[in-house]
Amino acid sequence: MKPTKILMTIRQGEVGGGESHVFDLSTNLDQKLYDPHVLAFTDGALIQNLKKKGIKTHVIYTKVPFDVRVRKQVKAYIQENNIEMVHAHGTRAASNSLHVANKLGLPILYTVHGWSFNDNQSTLKHKLRIASERYITRKVNQTINVSEGNQNAGKKYIRDFNSVIINYGISFERFNPNLDKTALRKEFGFEDDEIWVGFIARITYQKDPLTTLKAFKAASSKNEKLRLLMVGEGDMQEEVDAFIEKNKLHNVVKRMGFQSRVPDLLTAVDIFTLVSRWEGLPIGLLESMAMKSAIIASKVDGTKEFLSHGENGFLVEKEDVEHLTDCLLKLAESEELREKFGEAVHALARKKFGVDRMVTETQAVYENFRNSSAQKTS
Repeated sequence: MKPTKILMTIRQGEVGGGESHVFDLSTNLDQKLYDPHVLAFTDGALIQNLKKKGIKTHVIYTKVPFDVRVRKQVKAYIQENNIEMVHAHGTRAASNSLHVANKLGLPILYTVHGWSFNDNQSTLKHKLRIASERYITRKVNQTINVSEGNQNAGKKYIRDFNSVIINYGISFERFNPNLDKTALRKEFGFEDDEIWVGFIARITYQKDPLTTLKAFKAASSKNEKLRLLMVGEGDMQEEVDAFIEKNKLHNVVKRMGFQSRVPDLLTAVDIFTLVSRWEGLPIGLLESMAMKSAIIASKVDGTKEFLSHGENGFLVEKEDVEHLTDCLLKLAESEELREKFGEAVHALARKKFGVDRMVTETQAVYENFRNSSAQKTS
């Protein structure tokens, strides 16, 4: 039997959580069984990195969900490349793939990296997003959730919702905690006696960078050794830079745009923080776990499934500046506690979040549709 040609669709070609997942999945599939193609709806570093790995890629530009204008192009690519199965990653990718797959009679899978609805939305927007997700999940052949909380949110809002859970997987070859911390800190200009907090994520409302900045400002006024590294880009960049300017934090906050050297950055910092307003399963936290980071995160779906407050990290309520400040100070003052948390999350990552496990579980789902498609054509 020839390898099954799978088209993975993703909303953008830039690198984010879902995009990192697509990279790891497509580059680690059993090539004897599956021939992966990746279609992104914008260009970016993900596409370039996939090309270097020999993965077939294509870009059809749109930033709009349910964009009827791109259907003809999606259909043409599928037919020209004899695609046999579609795996959509995220709402925008699914909404722009499912009609074509349905019309061509191809099985389509939908991985929910994070629902498009959340409790921070207006009532009208919340209802519209729920309606769109309900429509998508009923049109696809299989929905995959990345965490139990992610699945429970679907069950809460979508009647008769059904899915399988496949957690993200991390490449321990890439995220190796044995990098030279001293050399990397020197390269990034970090002094030996400084305590560096890392925020490495998209600079967006979801990731709530201002709460991190407010807490850091309060904590650094009490511990002069604290420093903050903010890495990322997004639609809140101007607000973040304005806050740094207004509060004269240039000497203690280092801003960087998108970086591909995430393992190096995680090695260099002492504390990793991500206090998102909502998450599916934050891949950035899994990467930091693999690198033995001491973590402070918000108590949201996905995160609270593997972090236990005071045991392997600190959990704070979203937008709780005061508690985040307190946790930053506690970790800054105790190297022993940082090491304890780092070792604990690394052991958990090794046990539950390896890329091999993720690929095996995904291929098992593929196999069901692969077998059924083979039976139809035999």
